[in-house]
Amino acid sequence: TNTTVFGVVTPTCTGAGTVNDVWFSFVAPASGTANIDVVPVSGVNPAIQLYSSTGTCPSTLVLTPTGCVNGGGTGVTEQTIASALTPGDTYYIRVYQHPSGIGGAPVSNSQFSICVYAPLPSCPATFTPANASNACQSANATTLSWTAGANATGYDVYFDPGAGPATTQVSANQAG
Repeated sequence: TNTTVFGVVTPTCTGAGTVNDVWFSFVAPASGTANIDVVPVSGVNPAIQLYSSTGTCPSTLVLTPTGCVNGGGTGVTEQTIASALTPGDTYYIRVYQHPSGIGGAPVSNSQFSICVYAPLPSCPATFTPANASNACQSANATTLSWTAGANATGYDVYFDPGAGPATTQVSANQAG
Protein backbone atom coordinates (compact mmCIF):
# COMPACT_ATOMS: atom_id res chain seq x y z
CA THR A 1 0.00 0.00 0.00
CA ASN A 2 1.35 3.41 -0.92
CA THR A 3 0.11 5.45 2.01
CA THR A 4 1.81 8.67 0.89
CA VAL A 5 -1.46 9.62 -0.83
CA PHE A 6 -2.86 10.09 2.69
CA GLY A 7 -0.23 12.61 3.70
CA VAL A 8 2.40 10.30 5.24
CA VAL A 9 5.84 11.36 4.15
CA THR A 10 8.05 9.02 2.14
CA PRO A 11 10.51 7.02 4.27
CA THR A 12 13.84 8.72 4.87
CA CYS A 13 16.19 5.79 4.12
CA THR A 14 18.52 6.28 1.18
CA GLY A 15 16.84 5.03 -1.98
CA ALA A 16 13.60 4.49 -0.06
CA GLY A 17 10.33 3.77 -1.74
CA THR A 18 7.04 2.45 -0.47
CA VAL A 19 6.89 -1.03 -1.94
CA ASN A 20 4.69 -3.37 0.11
CA ASP A 21 4.55 -1.53 3.44
CA VAL A 22 3.00 -2.83 6.67
CA TRP A 23 2.34 -0.66 9.74
CA PHE A 24 2.63 -1.44 13.44
CA SER A 25 2.25 0.68 16.56
CA PHE A 26 3.65 0.42 20.09
CA VAL A 27 3.58 2.42 23.29
CA ALA A 28 7.00 3.61 24.47
CA PRO A 29 8.12 1.88 27.68
CA ALA A 30 8.99 3.70 30.91
CA SER A 31 12.70 3.53 30.03
CA GLY A 32 12.16 5.65 26.90
CA THR A 33 14.06 3.04 24.86
CA ALA A 34 12.73 0.31 22.57
CA ASN A 35 14.60 -2.32 20.57
CA ILE A 36 13.08 -3.12 17.17
CA ASP A 37 14.03 -6.30 15.30
CA VAL A 38 12.69 -7.30 11.86
CA VAL A 39 13.66 -10.77 10.64
CA PRO A 40 12.84 -11.43 6.95
CA VAL A 41 12.72 -14.56 4.83
CA SER A 42 15.33 -14.79 2.08
CA GLY A 43 14.67 -12.49 -0.86
CA VAL A 44 13.19 -9.69 1.28
CA ASN A 45 15.16 -6.52 2.02
CA PRO A 46 13.19 -4.95 4.88
CA ALA A 47 13.54 -1.34 5.92
CA ILE A 48 12.22 0.14 9.17
CA GLN A 49 10.87 3.69 9.41
CA LEU A 50 9.91 4.95 12.88
CA TYR A 51 7.38 7.77 13.32
CA SER A 52 6.37 9.74 16.39
CA SER A 53 2.71 10.72 16.50
CA THR A 54 0.38 13.45 17.67
CA GLY A 55 -3.39 13.57 17.44
CA THR A 56 -5.71 10.64 16.85
CA CYS A 57 -6.50 8.49 13.87
CA PRO A 58 -7.86 9.14 11.34
CA SER A 59 -8.74 12.84 11.39
CA THR A 60 -6.01 14.56 13.41
CA LEU A 61 -3.18 12.01 13.37
CA VAL A 62 0.16 13.54 12.38
CA LEU A 63 3.18 11.28 11.90
CA THR A 64 6.72 12.64 12.02
CA PRO A 65 9.66 10.49 10.84
CA THR A 66 12.23 10.00 13.59
CA GLY A 67 14.56 7.42 12.06
CA CYS A 68 15.01 4.93 9.24
CA VAL A 69 17.12 1.77 9.12
CA ASN A 70 18.07 -0.26 6.07
CA GLY A 71 21.61 -1.46 6.54
CA GLY A 72 21.35 -5.21 6.37
CA GLY A 73 20.44 -6.00 2.78
CA THR A 74 18.30 -8.73 1.28
CA GLY A 75 17.47 -11.55 3.71
CA VAL A 76 19.30 -9.86 6.61
CA THR A 77 17.74 -8.93 9.97
CA GLU A 78 17.26 -5.20 10.55
CA GLN A 79 17.74 -4.04 14.13
CA THR A 80 17.58 -0.63 15.73
CA ILE A 81 17.42 0.86 19.19
CA ALA A 82 15.00 3.76 19.42
CA SER A 83 15.99 5.99 22.32
CA ALA A 84 14.80 9.29 23.77
CA LEU A 85 11.19 8.14 23.29
CA THR A 86 8.51 9.75 25.43
CA PRO A 87 7.24 7.04 27.81
CA GLY A 88 3.56 6.30 27.24
CA ASP A 89 3.42 7.90 23.77
CA THR A 90 2.36 5.87 20.73
CA TYR A 91 4.93 5.36 17.98
CA TYR A 92 4.38 3.84 14.54
CA ILE A 93 6.69 1.50 12.65
CA ARG A 94 6.51 1.19 8.90
CA VAL A 95 8.16 -1.98 7.60
CA TYR A 96 8.50 -2.08 3.85
CA GLN A 97 10.32 -3.90 1.08
CA HIS A 98 13.25 -1.69 0.11
CA PRO A 99 13.44 -1.30 -3.70
CA SER A 100 16.85 -3.01 -3.77
CA GLY A 101 15.28 -6.35 -2.77
CA ILE A 102 14.48 -8.52 -5.83
CA GLY A 103 14.69 -5.54 -8.18
CA GLY A 104 12.05 -3.65 -6.25
CA ALA A 105 9.28 -6.06 -7.27
CA PRO A 106 7.01 -7.68 -4.69
CA VAL A 107 8.29 -11.02 -3.42
CA SER A 108 5.80 -13.88 -3.53
CA ASN A 109 6.63 -14.77 0.06
CA SER A 110 7.39 -11.40 1.70
CA GLN A 111 7.12 -12.76 5.22
CA PHE A 112 8.96 -11.35 8.19
CA SER A 113 8.66 -11.28 11.94
CA ILE A 114 8.85 -8.15 14.06
CA CYS A 115 9.65 -7.78 17.74
CA VAL A 116 9.55 -4.55 19.75
CA TYR A 117 10.77 -4.75 23.33
CA ALA A 118 12.22 -2.70 26.15
CA PRO A 119 15.89 -3.49 26.77
CA LEU A 120 16.74 -5.50 29.85
CA PRO A 121 18.20 -3.51 32.72
CA SER A 122 21.94 -3.76 33.10
CA CYS A 123 23.39 -5.00 36.35
CA PRO A 124 25.12 -2.52 38.64
CA ALA A 125 28.85 -2.34 38.03
CA THR A 126 29.90 -1.73 41.63
CA PHE A 127 28.59 -2.86 45.00
CA THR A 128 29.50 -1.82 48.54
CA PRO A 129 30.33 -4.03 50.32
CA ALA A 130 31.63 -6.12 47.43
CA ASN A 131 30.77 -9.79 47.05
CA ALA A 132 32.66 -12.01 49.55
CA SER A 133 33.48 -9.00 51.72
CA ASN A 134 33.85 -9.39 55.49
CA ALA A 135 32.05 -6.07 55.93
CA CYS A 136 28.75 -7.95 56.12
CA GLN A 137 29.75 -9.66 59.36
CA SER A 138 28.69 -6.68 61.48
CA ALA A 139 26.52 -7.54 64.48
CA ASN A 140 24.41 -4.41 63.99
CA ALA A 141 23.64 -3.47 60.39
CA THR A 142 25.29 -3.21 57.03
CA THR A 143 24.45 -0.52 54.50
CA LEU A 144 24.39 -1.69 50.90
CA SER A 145 24.88 0.75 48.04
CA TRP A 146 25.34 0.48 44.29
CA THR A 147 25.47 2.49 41.11
CA ALA A 148 22.14 2.28 39.29
CA GLY A 149 22.23 0.27 36.06
CA ALA A 150 20.81 1.58 32.79
CA ASN A 151 17.07 0.92 32.27
CA ALA A 152 16.60 -0.35 35.83
CA THR A 153 13.69 0.99 37.88
CA GLY A 154 14.33 -0.92 41.09
CA TYR A 155 16.33 -3.72 42.69
CA ASP A 156 15.45 -6.70 44.85
CA VAL A 157 18.01 -7.51 47.55
CA TYR A 158 18.70 -11.15 48.45
CA PHE A 159 20.67 -12.65 51.34
CA ASP A 160 23.30 -15.35 50.88
CA PRO A 161 24.60 -16.82 54.17
CA GLY A 162 27.65 -18.13 52.33
CA ALA A 163 26.31 -21.46 51.14
CA GLY A 164 24.99 -19.84 47.88
CA PRO A 165 22.92 -19.19 45.93
CA ALA A 166 21.15 -16.19 47.46
CA THR A 167 17.49 -17.21 47.64
CA THR A 168 16.12 -15.27 50.62
CA GLN A 169 14.69 -11.92 49.58
CA VAL A 170 15.27 -9.33 52.28
CA SER A 171 14.13 -6.16 50.51
CA ALA A 172 12.08 -5.55 47.37
CA ASN A 173 12.10 -2.78 44.76
CA GLN A 174 14.92 -0.64 46.19
CA ALA A 175 16.06 2.44 44.29
CA GLY A 176 19.55 2.43 42.79
